[in-house]
Amino acid sequence: RVFSVLSTRRGWSDFCLFEAPHEGLRRMPYSDIKLRIDEDVDQRLARLNGELRDASAQTILRASILREWMGEMTYVSSFGAESAVMLALIADVDPDLPIVFLETGMHFPQTLDYKEELIERLGLT
Repeated sequence: RVFSVLSTRRGWSDFCLFEAPHEGLRRMPYSDIKLRIDEDVDQRLARLNGELRDASAQTILRASILREWMGEMTYVSSFGAESAVMLALIADVDPDLPIVFLETGMHFPQTLDYKEELIERLGLT
């Protein structure tokens, strides 16, 4: 069985505030979707690398989840101790992002309890 936290689609925004090192918050346009559609892979990677090279993990996640691949991303997690950091970052950016946990029937009860605790504590839906 696969447990998935389903995302609720959010409305399209014109701008989102992103953290830029040494610059504070800056606006990044959402509205130029045609630019992203017309870009080939190399152009997109060059643009994203230039834009996000020195960005924080949260800024990179915001750009990925809310702008570049809005509604197209899913995170797969073991909900282990190491996963908690990434899940906390995701919860801060978009607690509705789909998160998949593969229930193998082989997990210890403590692992399943920890998974539920993380979901509740981080406000994942």
